[in-house]
Amino acid sequence: MEKVLVGMSGGIDSFVAALLLREQGYAVWGVTLELWEKNDTTHVEKICHSLGIPLLYQEARELFREKVVQSFIQAYLSGCTPSPCCVCNGQVKWEILNRVAQQHQIPYIATGHYVRIKQLAGKYYVQCGVDPQKD
Repeated sequence: MEKVLVGMSGGIDSFVAALLLREQGYAVWGVTLELWEKNDTTHVEKICHSLGIPLLYQEARELFREKVVQSFIQAYLSGCTPSPCCVCNGQVKWEILNRVAQQHQIPYIATGHYVRIKQLAGKYYVQCGVDPQKD
């Protein structure tokens, strides 16, 4: 059974991603990142427990401050309009997810971000993200 690491934010998107991957036969591992202050991981823990998947924790506050917060402050003070999520996704989140996956010998990484939920006739459906580059 192949393993996949899923970035678990505690939201519906990461929950659905983990559930769908598990249903497809992957051995799913969750990871939650600590980027700012100490996270309340109760919700993520409950989700992972309900899915029967292990949850890893990864501290990344210093990298987040260095790459995202300082970059944001410098850009803002220079008169630019910063986009911290673009910096965070590419230089922090994916970097940390890749590092955790390598440490645990997990060949695949997934998140549920950028997924859209559509309601039709009283049922909810997962749709592709608006931006195919992020989907």
